[in-house]
Amino acid sequence: MKDRLCEKGYEILNIVGKGSFSTVYRLREMKTGRHCACKVSENQKMLFREAELLRRLEHPLFPVFYDFWQQEKEACLVMEYIAGTSLEKLVGDRGRLTDRRASIIGLELASGLAYLHELPIPILHRDITPGNILIRQDGRVKLLDLGCACAVGEKGIRAGTPGFADPRQLKGSRACEAGDIYAFGKILQFMRGGRLCRLAEACIRQQPGDRPGNMRICLYALMDCMEKETEKNITGIIFGRKEKEICRNAKAVWKKSQ
Repeated sequence: MKDRLCEKGYEILNIVGKGSFSTVYRLREMKTGRHCACKVSENQKMLFREAELLRRLEHPLFPVFYDFWQQEKEACLVMEYIAGTSLEKLVGDRGRLTDRRASIIGLELASGLAYLHELPIPILHRDITPGNILIRQDGRVKLLDLGCACAVGEKGIRAGTPGFADPRQLKGSRACEAGDIYAFGKILQFMRGGRLCRLAEACIRQQPGDRPGNMRICLYALMDCMEKETEKNITGIIFGRKEKEICRNAKAVWKKSQ
């Protein structure tokens, strides 16, 4: 692998993570000096699916795709390297987050998930965990690891992490938006040290039909709560021009659901 990376113009700096199916390295692109992340896995089919999905995404929540190739026994996915701290470590070190900090992280997460769910062929992440959420040094949020992602409606593929994934998803039920909404609710609960806010409680209801109907509803519920507390337009403060597109109709959708 090292020789192949050198041929491609990369130098391995260190290992940044290791999971059941893959290892992630930090690379330096020799021509530009840019640091990249390289995910290497023997499960070539899974990594190919992740690469093809990442190649299509244009949202600040997700890493930028750079390159992908397959070799004899493994595949390599090169993407944006993100310096920061996982949400898991952040909460572990500091204890529960303030309601405002948790809501800001929740807004960015909901924005990216809404984007993912509203692609022409809607995609579900299916492994939203504190370990896969990275808080950058500037405070912005990234969601990593699309290895479990699938299209809405796929059936019989078990995926997710116990404690955060919808129990129905862990049993291989048909993939639907309600699964990501459940995990989103568990993340809100995790950030608040196990305490349930009104939105988190709605997201983790046992029956999928009793949960919020889509991520736009979750997005505006958080915006509405923060704006009432601060008397400010949170959309303008939290999101840049590009991200505001995902919020345009959220208020109407939220009000209609009440």
